[in-house]
Amino acid sequence: MAFHTKKSWLHRAVLEEQLQHLAHMGVPAYLSNIIIALIISYVYWQREPFLATSLSVIVMGIIILRYQFFCRFKHTPAEERDPWYWSRLYYLGSLLSGITWGIGLFMFANYLGGTDFFIILMAGIIVSATGFISFYSHLRSLYLFFYPLMIPITLSCFYYYNSPLMIVSGIMLTIYMIMAGIMSYKNHRHFVHGIVYDKRLSVIKKRLQASNDELRKTNIQLSSLSATDSLTGIANRRYFEPVLQREFQQAIRESSPLVVMLIDIDYFKLYNDHYGHLAGDKALAKVAHALRDSLTRPIDLVARYGGEEFVVVLPQTAMSGAINIAERIQSNIYALRIKHDYTEGSEKYLTLSIGISQFKLHVDKSYNDLIHRADKALYSAKAAGRNCYIAAN
Repeated sequence: MAFHTKKSWLHRAVLEEQLQHLAHMGVPAYLSNIIIALIISYVYWQREPFLATSLSVIVMGIIILRYQFFCRFKHTPAEERDPWYWSRLYYLGSLLSGITWGIGLFMFANYLGGTDFFIILMAGIIVSATGFISFYSHLRSLYLFFYPLMIPITLSCFYYYNSPLMIVSGIMLTIYMIMAGIMSYKNHRHFVHGIVYDKRLSVIKKRLQASNDELRKTNIQLSSLSATDSLTGIANRRYFEPVLQREFQQAIRESSPLVVMLIDIDYFKLYNDHYGHLAGDKALAKVAHALRDSLTRPIDLVARYGGEEFVVVLPQTAMSGAINIAERIQSNIYALRIKHDYTEGSEKYLTLSIGISQFKLHVDKSYNDLIHRADKALYSAKAAGRNCYIAAN
């Protein structure tokens, strides 16, 4: 599997999880080892003071070193830890602990003999069990602790005693070691596979989230493009109509004011004919930006209605406020001073005609009625000589 690849990211992730588990289980294992060593020393102090003292001192010395290692590991930031280095230290600590217990229990058992042998044997099994609990996530550490501990006392059953009971005990211990090794291997694989599954699932989730984010950005961009007039950079008619419909429905529900303006560039066909379509496109873009700059609220909307026509939607705006905006629009357009020598008006600059309509409750049946009245007002503005605004009755 991929986690066997040398120093791959997945191998590193597995080692990190194994080390975290070892650190989490370390303190209880250390305490149990010290307690068992002290119990054995207390029970056999008078009969074997040298062995009792040696076992206690060496076990506690190793535990202190391993606890120091544990503290260093916990206080080292995760991003600065080299899991292979820390794993090797765990191997060394596990091997030292296993050898110490194996030799110590072997010497106790063979010096004492008889019933005491089985007491020591039970102590060895209990110590090995703590190894299973604390080391199963890190298989090599478990084997380096378990087999140096159990092999010496198992061999002593065959080589130092001739009774059938001891031989049977040796056979049972051999079976115990074999089954413990197999079960440890299975538990370890299950633990590692769980980590690998979680890490791969996490990567898949991150990639899926990144794909979703990218897709969301693309959709927003596409939505923006579909709602924006490519020439002028303002909203297009496709975007304008649902906005007006929404504001129209809200005006009905709340009996709130709503104003629509239809705006037409005066004599724009003559401008295109004499200055060219490229100049006409630039003029349209400048007019659109001036219209957008004339609106001060985020809820106001200006859109290109078609050709040289624009539309403005002013929610929550009375006619007096709309007239102020119309005057500001004409002032901003005049400030552009876009030369138009071929206009039929008195001003030799590009100008606008504006038709304004206000929502009438119980009169307007749809937003199209509002547009229709604004269109009639625009026609009246053109008939009045252009370069002006007319508000519909």
